[in-house]
Amino acid sequence: MSYSDFETFGFYTFFALQLLSWALYFLLGQTTVRKLRRNPATRDALGIPIFITGGETGNVAQACGCPEILLRISARGPLRALDADRELVFRHTTRLDRALGFWCFWSWVASGVVTVTVGTVFAIHE
Repeated sequence: MSYSDFETFGFYTFFALQLLSWALYFLLGQTTVRKLRRNPATRDALGIPIFITGGETGNVAQACGCPEILLRISARGPLRALDADRELVFRHTTRLDRALGFWCFWSWVASGVVTVTVGTVFAIHE
């Protein structure tokens, strides 16, 4: 595989993963997070929305997809108010909602890994 083939493949992979990520993010926000915002028990447990409107969607996706050990570590730190409460999110969502959050989170991670990989190879090649 030549460099230009790798660059083209990396770009199209990145583009496809970004489209998938945004579609899942939108779907998660319109279904699961909207339901969680309406529930008085979970309304204040979705974390603080940072940077973008609807940042709770990212917090819920992280609660569903991130490994529990990493969430426990971040819960002990000073920034614990930024994350959604995993136990409450799991208690008030269905398996389909949690699966949607899981795939939303990991599609974002995968698109980030592809971006860094292609960018690194491009920087090395130049």
